[in-house]
Amino acid sequence: MNEVKKKLGNPIHVKILQHEKKDNTSTAADYDDTKIFVNNIDSNWDDCDLLREFKRYGEIIDVKISESDGKSNGYGFVKFIKSSSAEEAIQKLNGKMVNNRKLVVKPFIPWSLRESKRSSLDFAKVLGVEYNNLHVKNLHKSITENELKTLFECFGPILSVKIPLDDNGQSRGFGFVCFQKEENANKAREEMDHFSYKSKILEINFNQKKAERQKYLQAIRKDPKIRRFSGGTETEYN
Repeated sequence: MNEVKKKLGNPIHVKILQHEKKDNTSTAADYDDTKIFVNNIDSNWDDCDLLREFKRYGEIIDVKISESDGKSNGYGFVKFIKSSSAEEAIQKLNGKMVNNRKLVVKPFIPWSLRESKRSSLDFAKVLGVEYNNLHVKNLHKSITENELKTLFECFGPILSVKIPLDDNGQSRGFGFVCFQKEENANKAREEMDHFSYKSKILEINFNQKKAERQKYLQAIRKDPKIRRFSGGTETEYN
């Protein structure tokens, strides 16, 4: 432990890992974008090994491998000074093979926020999803895009709808409904998730990652097959 303190500089607190306590008032403001969660760590690693693997991505102020009875639990935490360092570490090390183990490196989500209602906008924003675009799964294969739009338009203005088709031109059983406002999407998510429609139980999420969000927004701008709406009226692609 002293070696870690020396490497990190003084003063430094290498915190003892504690379970997060549930706090129903937790919001996205509790999220620390400089802190990352590291899983599937070599059981022989100590805090110094964790520091050594991650320090190349930026200055670190806190590291800790979780232990029980003096033995590693196989996961830990790293806290950087800059959020950009945490982001780079996730990009470079998530899925990397280290000592024949594939590291899992993700943003650290507080327990209270992680266990909060999955449909909350705060949770969506933390995970970097597209929170005005709903991914609607388990659609009946007969549902059309017009029908999908009609099903959701009571919640607010819709920008676009899309039901992907397979090579035979048949619905793939899921679609997207993109609202103008995120609060409308959130309300639709809360009220329509697990809604029974045409003998199917709908599953609705807004958990697209940022990269997928960009792909979809780009598709809206470029793909003439995606239905776009303005003021409730379908508009043509220009």
